[in-house]
Amino acid sequence: MQQSEHHPALTELRRRLNGGLARARLDKTQLATRAQLGRTTVSEAFGADGRVPSEKTVAALARALKLPVQELLELQRTATASDAGSGSGPGRPIGEWEPHALEVHPAGPAPAGPGSGSPEQRALPGYVPREHDRVLADAVREVGEGHSRMLVLVGTSSTGKTRACWEAAQALAEKGWRLWHPFDPTRAEAALDDLHRVRPRTVVWLNEAQHYLGDPRTGERIAAAVHSLLVQPERGPVLVLGTLWPEYAAQYKTLNGNVAFPMRPALRGVAASGAGPGRDGASAVPPAAIDAGQPGSLLLWLGRPEGGRWPDTGDA
Repeated sequence: MQQSEHHPALTELRRRLNGGLARARLDKTQLATRAQLGRTTVSEAFGADGRVPSEKTVAALARALKLPVQELLELQRTATASDAGSGSGPGRPIGEWEPHALEVHPAGPAPAGPGSGSPEQRALPGYVPREHDRVLADAVREVGEGHSRMLVLVGTSSTGKTRACWEAAQALAEKGWRLWHPFDPTRAEAALDDLHRVRPRTVVWLNEAQHYLGDPRTGERIAAAVHSLLVQPERGPVLVLGTLWPEYAAQYKTLNGNVAFPMRPALRGVAASGAGPGRDGASAVPPAAIDAGQPGSLLLWLGRPEGGRWPDTGDA
């Protein structure tokens, strides 16, 4: 089938880009230089059978060709939404997920009685935002602006890691994003098979990331695939969210704070406090400490209050 049958908005976007290129009397190499984009990125943006170019790419091309930026971005968003709905990439719309299927556990013990122990029958409690939620919200804002990001929350059991990721993802549900939880037949196999198929505007859900990045057979390949996903502008924006227990995070870090094998390819540029978890719930270098020109990766350490659990955050 022709692209126009699948994505009329994408066909119109490419028609306008080609018209602008012709009027500017540039070739694609010259355009790449003017737009400060890679030659391959520009070629794929114009290609008849390529992926929908990212918002960042479309905006740069529009400015370089003196085309109306917002009109082209609207076409890009429409094409991306259509592409996401076509099932061509892994995952499904965030709004279709039930939080317990993503291992967001209800708080407290299961109630007694027949039929009362199913997680799906137990509503999540109210949510109390903490400091790390602000950092997650910043990442959500940045992916909304077209930048790919990865955050890994580190904490012991019952510190609310998975629940915090779930709450952060809700802002993207309203914008039509998808969520992919690689799980079957095993987490590592599912991730390795389909990471190359992840489309823009997807949340990649790596709960208990040691099952993916720490797998002795495939961990390094998965880490490299995640890194490739983050650094290729034409594949974004994407948001990779993961969780880890502190003992696994310690295994992945060397004494000087660099991320060790097999995490290095995925978490290159990590900024994390060497002090470990604090009582206020997070002790991480603020996102401003990460080079804005690179995909941001951040380890957030979640602590626990003295004498008990955080209230109303869920178990995970």
